[in-house]
Amino acid sequence: MRALRTFLMLAAVLFTAPAGAQTPVRLNTSAWTGNAARLSFQLTSNNKALTPDYAGSVTIYDFEHNGRTASPSTLGGALTGDLILQLNPSFLSTISATSPDSNYFGHSSLGVNFDSLGTGVVFNVDLAAFSLGEPSLREEFAFYILKRDGSDTLFPTGDPLGANALFALQALDPYGTQLSVFSPAILVPPDSVVLDISTVSAPHAPRRDRLLLGLAGPHPVTGAVRLMLRVPPPGARLMFTVHDINGRRVRVLADRFFSPGEIPMEWDGRDDAGQPTPAGVFWIVGRGEKESISRKVVRLR
Repeated sequence: MRALRTFLMLAAVLFTAPAGAQTPVRLNTSAWTGNAARLSFQLTSNNKALTPDYAGSVTIYDFEHNGRTASPSTLGGALTGDLILQLNPSFLSTISATSPDSNYFGHSSLGVNFDSLGTGVVFNVDLAAFSLGEPSLREEFAFYILKRDGSDTLFPTGDPLGANALFALQALDPYGTQLSVFSPAILVPPDSVVLDISTVSAPHAPRRDRLLLGLAGPHPVTGAVRLMLRVPPPGARLMFTVHDINGRRVRVLADRFFSPGEIPMEWDGRDDAGQPTPAGVFWIVGRGEKESISRKVVRLR
């Protein structure tokens, strides 16, 4: 894993994407060393009316592993890049909801097949989502692990939908994306996903939806940040915190049980000491027993 950490530091120096545009993912897969598996990336798009230039797409950067891969599997729209060519490290790969001839696909997926999964995988995710503001039109990118034992059994997680996603990026509104992370994956503020698959999660009883945290107003913001939290039945105990771009906790917004329904929330732009925070990029992070969420916000002043 020392080589993987070195690679990440070099990638941070050499790659010049906008700060905060990517979600870093670090997987400890030592529990499956020598075993076959499939890492599956799935993009779900409902934007049928959009042109190919504005339909959802997702880019996977800096994918590196120390396992042994087999041929990838693909389904749906345009899937291009280094992962298709089985390069390691794979600098860039893209999954799109449309094909080059403008055919629309509701689901597009890329499966990275491993004859031997190795002990570690690292990569970064950038969801280039376009949203019209309607929940039914949101783009979603989800990540799964499948055991390739002849049955392609999904690795069990705390995903409340019962879909066994390890994490999902969702475009809930025109102002950006929400990161949802499900146990045994852990959300490390502000926007990292860390997984140790030696710990098996006991899944939730399935429910109709996940936690959703929308921005209830124009973005970027001046002054207070207004939010709208949607909590599915039967409710959940959640802790909401604000973190700066370095992951440092700035403010505790709430730590209590939330009843089901839509609940307005607000951050007044102050830290725990009551002092105004400077303009910049912040993340609102909510953590529950098996499901955590994170939203990026930009405050101008």
